Amino acid sequence: MERLLGLMIYTIHDRKDLVDSIGTIENSIKLIQGKDCLNSITGTLSKDCLQNLIYLISNKDNNIDNALLRMIVRSFLISESISSGSAELSIVFLSYYLNNFKKFKSRKERLSRIKSLREEIIQSCKILEKRIKKASIEDLRLIVKGMDFSEEINKILDKLILNGDINTAYDVSQSSSSKSYYENNSGHELKIKIPQVDLIKSGTWKRNSTRAILIDGIIESVSQIHHILEKSSSTNEPMIIFCRKASEEVRKTVNLNFARDTIDLLMIETGFDIEYHHIFEDFSVAFNCDYVNINMGDTISSKMEKLVFTLDDVLAVNTSINLRVDNVQKEKIFRYIDDIKDIKNSIKHENIKSEELINIVKSIDNRIKFLSSNRVDIKIGKHDIDNDPYLISKVDGFFRSFTDIGSTGVIDLKNCDDIQSDIISAILTNSNHPIVTQRQIFQSLVTSFKIYETLTKAEKIFTIDKN
Repeated sequence: MERLLGLMIYTIHDRKDLVDSIGTIENSIKLIQGKDCLNSITGTLSKDCLQNLIYLISNKDNNIDNALLRMIVRSFLISESISSGSAELSIVFLSYYLNNFKKFKSRKERLSRIKSLREEIIQSCKILEKRIKKASIEDLRLIVKGMDFSEEINKILDKLILNGDINTAYDVSQSSSSKSYYENNSGHELKIKIPQVDLIKSGTWKRNSTRAILIDGIIESVSQIHHILEKSSSTNEPMIIFCRKASEEVRKTVNLNFARDTIDLLMIETGFDIEYHHIFEDFSVAFNCDYVNINMGDTISSKMEKLVFTLDDVLAVNTSINLRVDNVQKEKIFRYIDDIKDIKNSIKHENIKSEELINIVKSIDNRIKFLSSNRVDIKIGKHDIDNDPYLISKVDGFFRSFTDIGSTGVIDLKNCDDIQSDIISAILTNSNHPIVTQRQIFQSLVTSFKIYETLTKAEKIFTIDKN
């Protein structure tokens, strides 16, 4: 139950208010002078303002060039890419830290507070750890309730919660109709451009019993695949070639023969982007097959008969292809997916630039989605989007959190009133969500504390002398 990356949950209703909030913060920073600079800045960073900043920067629809604000928001985006829903909790924690920050007048006092705050966080984690439990259906319903969806969306999500499966992939997108709905689909769907399909009047290529071969490398000349083209022409069997890239000569030859109906063959180029870096290994696991590795000295002709495999059903359009095989090795795929999830959980500890980290996490989420042959497509109707422009992001965020729910458990905040902890009190006071996942809350604590620590230690850098 996955999806990737970078979309938040918001309570923003008016774009003018959103832009005004940003202007207020920027103007405050420009006007601040003197040694109380950072105190004054943090006084303007309310929870709503930070949510607005996240929205603007994540959608790249802004001209904010203030380094301080960008550092804060970028940290939230990285946190969200690692654990869905953690950006919103990070705002709650950071607001608490900053309010606390303003109580101390000198920089020395603020620096000494870092140590005690770190200990407070550790103690809070120990308290919360004892409250971790496996999520129930009722817990999931409470999470949905806290997200304030419409009655229609609540009904859809309730059905999916009751009938869900840990290995189901969920895809959330806008519907072409006014109403919201969902549909169950099977097969491995790969989001990729296939311009060759535009040569068909119907705009779709639907085939059964399709032969396929995987070529991890560049097809530089027609002679390399001449025997494949000949066989496709003589038998008229549907065929797919997946490769990294093909030369212009190869591409023109395939397209010309395809347009003339002399071959029924699609050639799909994955390119070398990070999103498709592991695609041939993923194909190999999903379809229990092997692939030609040109970089390792393999030749297509020598591997042709041995490595061709059959896809039971194929449906290709300009922007994606769905591939289905009847006899998939589910247990092998599930173990492989678990290994990929472990990679995702470990990379956050590595020294990777924030933009690269977000792209890597997005790539991993897309891999998991492709490997999950059970898929639910959730279509959000125009009527619901008109009522809440950020509904797709909210629903998407809910399903992206399923991985954390299943792997790390949840914490019930409803019964934490008796706990003596200022940090936990901050959550109870400012968060609308009665149920959070372990990873959400721990990731949020780490993210918000790192920001607070950076601001405090770098206070002199953010101070503008009057002279």
